[in-house]
Amino acid sequence: MHINPEMAAAREISRALRFPSDLRLRSFAKSRVELVDIKIKEGNPLIGKPMFTLYYKRKRLNVLFCVVQRGDDVFIPIGQTVILEGDRVSLTGSPKDIRKFLSSIGIITQKVKDVMIVGGGRIAFYLTLSLLDMGMHIKIIEKNREKCLQLSEKFPDACIIEGDGTDHELLLSESLEEQDAFIALTDNDEENIIISMFAGSHGVKTTIPKVNRISLGYLLEKLGLNNIITPKNITADQIVQYVRARQNSLGSNVESLMRIYEGKIEILEFRVKGNCKFLQTALKDIRFKHGILIACITHKGMPKVANGDSVVNSGDTVIVISSIAGLGDINDVLA
Repeated sequence: MHINPEMAAAREISRALRFPSDLRLRSFAKSRVELVDIKIKEGNPLIGKPMFTLYYKRKRLNVLFCVVQRGDDVFIPIGQTVILEGDRVSLTGSPKDIRKFLSSIGIITQKVKDVMIVGGGRIAFYLTLSLLDMGMHIKIIEKNREKCLQLSEKFPDACIIEGDGTDHELLLSESLEEQDAFIALTDNDEENIIISMFAGSHGVKTTIPKVNRISLGYLLEKLGLNNIITPKNITADQIVQYVRARQNSLGSNVESLMRIYEGKIEILEFRVKGNCKFLQTALKDIRFKHGILIACITHKGMPKVANGDSVVNSGDTVIVISSIAGLGDINDVLA
């Protein structure tokens, strides 16, 4: 297993900028597929509608409803499942398709366009690559001249400013109040916290400080800073997820495993081998166990949300949502 802590942190920040802070996000298939949890509140257009009508009306949006939590009951929905107010639903798809869907139902109403980053280190490098690709306008403030020159050569479409990002007057002179998001990535936790609070006090809706000291997390939540990035935590979580998968799948072909909804649902990523009993068979023609959902199939590095016409090939990876614990092989999903 290979981990790049700075790249992992940049991906987390990128996700935080794409979605509201009250949405819970998880990534799979090397971050090409995401699972998002939504609380269905009053006025949500999904209320009272069966799943199959949602797919029919929104068929161009490649997302799949995977799990519904209703009170203490957690289950995998079927086409006739009706969404009710108060439900918590999980859906999966590519980051782009999930964003389109959430925008279409009014959960995401404003897209982040202008981002100010203080600190031009490795996290800023990876983050700028991602955000420019998403069409955002990036402004980086870095006091090291050599880093500024390197960033300006690498990112001609970004605005690189040589200066002290903790200087409040500099921040205001560089249109801080017009930014949609502010990200503090200096090597000093206290500086990141203070300038993030300053940005928030000047109307910036999304502020994300990088904090290396894990012990500061509780205090920052009390101060209203919820979008905290801690690279050590992100790296540790990835390692734990990988190790748990290895422990739970010794001798099997499980690539990764995650438990959600207090362990009632497992999300497994299988590597399909030649011994799979339903290769080249449409999913609609296969009898699966009750409580099994094939959510996504990645073929030659390209993930797609599964539907009845999808087929599995040797070498693919398949994401399975299961209310059955202990699956160790892709063939265990068969009835």
